[in-house]
Amino acid sequence: MAGFVVGLGVGMWLGLSCLSLSPESAYDGHGEAVYQGRPTSLWLRQREDRDPIYRQEAVQALEKLAVLDERAVLALAETLQDRDDLIRVSTAIALRHVGLQARLAIPALLAALYDRNPYVRSNAAAALGQFAPENLTVMQALGGALNDPSPLVRQMAIQALGENPSAADTWISTLREALADRDENVRRTAREVLSRIASKKE
Repeated sequence: MAGFVVGLGVGMWLGLSCLSLSPESAYDGHGEAVYQGRPTSLWLRQREDRDPIYRQEAVQALEKLAVLDERAVLALAETLQDRDDLIRVSTAIALRHVGLQARLAIPALLAALYDRNPYVRSNAAAALGQFAPENLTVMQALGGALNDPSPLVRQMAIQALGENPSAADTWISTLREALADRDENVRRTAREVLSRIASKKE
């Protein structure tokens, strides 16, 4: 039941996140990044609110501010340790959306691969996939995630390794082992990634 609630909450968060893409972040008269009329400093304080609803709202705002203010990225990295499962999941998703600007959060994302919640682990793997080609530590961590007990995490790790077929070539034997995974979605993802790797060699 808890997994269903988290999954439902993540779906709602994704919808809200997409709807909130239109209001652009900007700078105020003091040079501080602003989102929805509020500067980064206020969103950073709200991230520490006792009410998870307000912390969740802060995560969504910091996602948009991350491209303008690295403090937002560092705050999201810290929020990956929030006591609320849904907020940690939302934070991992936010860092996926931030893209390469989330580089400062790599250590926190690596730690999140060991989170108790599979939704956190899977989204952390997806976020790390953006850095996999050039970061050996990330590649090794994603390779280790192929043994995660959750099929969703294994699937995301395979996709992350496959972000750069030439880099994924190093993990070809491990990816081939995933063809025998007990989960059909994992097997299908492994086939797709291996197919991309093969096509690059032709």
